[in-house]
Amino acid sequence: MMNKTTFKKLLKHYGSQTAIANVAGVSRASVSHWRHNKNGCGAVSAIKLSRDCGIDPGQLCGDLK
Repeated sequence: MMNKTTFKKLLKHYGSQTAIANVAGVSRASVSHWRHNKNGCGAVSAIKLSRDCGIDPGQLCGDLK
């Protein structure tokens, strides 16, 4: 699961959950689930986001630690 600080960094970088979803290649609902810790970010999405925003993919997806 993604911690709140990491999600805030994503939101600050992209400006909206919709923008995060577009870069990650997922639905806005998926991003909302990340925000509320219902689901975690997948490895592919984490890698896409980390390439663009510079956050370590391990912080975005627990499977990559």
